Amino acid sequence: KVQKAEDRDSSNLSQENFKGFPSLPSFLWRRYSTVANWLLGDFSYLLKEKGMEINQVKITPSHLAELVSLQEKGQVSGPSAKAIFAEMFESGERPSLIMQRKGLGQISHESELEKIVEQVIIENKAAAEDFKSGKGQALTFLIGQVMKATRGRANPANTSQIIKNKIDKNNPPQADQEK
Repeated sequence: KVQKAEDRDSSNLSQENFKGFPSLPSFLWRRYSTVANWLLGDFSYLLKEKGMEINQVKITPSHLAELVSLQEKGQVSGPSAKAIFAEMFESGERPSLIMQRKGLGQISHESELEKIVEQVIIENKAAAEDFKSGKGQALTFLIGQVMKATRGRANPANTSQIIKNKIDKNNPPQADQEK
């Protein structure tokens, strides 16, 4: 299991820990926690799993900086970033190229995501009805179905808002009736 940097004693992590690894760009040192998670987590795990030394690794600091940037800009989700990282570790290929080649970028066109949400609502009418009646877990389920349909490429926050909007449009508020 890969641990996060916060779960370990990483207080003594410094450039000295990465002798043999080319110097990290300042962009990465400003994102200490994110970089520490990658290096102490996935990177260390893959080094051990592959029986490699740090100087044999094909990932460059600029590749790591690019991956961190893609994730910060919301162009790639966490699970997709992990898949890209593993591929990058094996091939040394740039993360943006892997993302494009494997179709791992987040869905950026709202209209595309809306179509997927509409289909998920049609296929899961009971969950949509449950959400309309106030069951919050139904929204979580519907978001999960969209994530499944998009192989994790949908932004969960955007997906949640689109689902809420679609369900509200299908169930407009009733006008107050005079008594």
